[in-house]
Amino acid sequence: MRVEQALRLLPNLEALMPLRGLLLSSARPDERVQWGSGGPYLTVGKRDVEPGELARSMGPVLAGVAEHITALYKAYVEALEGQERKDAPGAVTALVGAGRLEEKVGRLSQAQAWYAVALTLAEALQERRPEIDTLLAIGHVCLALGEYAEGARYYQRALVLSEAASGRGGRVGGTGQRGVRARRMGRRARVVFARPAAHRSRKRSTAAGADHAPPRPARPPPGRLGGGR
Repeated sequence: MRVEQALRLLPNLEALMPLRGLLLSSARPDERVQWGSGGPYLTVGKRDVEPGELARSMGPVLAGVAEHITALYKAYVEALEGQERKDAPGAVTALVGAGRLEEKVGRLSQAQAWYAVALTLAEALQERRPEIDTLLAIGHVCLALGEYAEGARYYQRALVLSEAASGRGGRVGGTGQRGVRARRMGRRARVVFARPAAHRSRKRSTAAGADHAPPRPARPPPGRLGGGR
């Protein structure tokens, strides 16, 4: 069966993105043209996919997806536990950790959502470091999504908070380094935002493609299936 035919049977649902990725990665040239001059240049849609082979490859993919979802759920429970024991900074750390898990597998919009929840919680704290860390994280993902102006605003806010924390007699550990990073990344965001719109459009298209990429299972150790991208 041609890949393009198989894709027509697959709804464009987020839960099925790993299966879509597996389908595309399992594609191979039609044996009838594989050794012809045009074989290597076939588009993915014109390549073949074998349902049986696809089924045999699902194990590691499903294990990777399950591992990723489990890690997200654990991070959420850690955030709840932090709130319950009045450890709001710990809850923020757990939420940011969930966002980093999503960002690691290329789910940038989902990462942004986790960071936004973390930021809402961090803004209510007297301690500024959790908020600064969250601002740096959300600024980074904004840049990856092509949201340069928004990313620059988050970095600028992180810089202001960092400088304020560092300037209050008792320096908050690490805020100076965070301020340096915020200043550097904010400058980068502003420079990129000043580039021609066509260039920014290409960057956004690349980021959007990454956002729909399925979790890639890491290579499993001997005798074990699974892993998360």
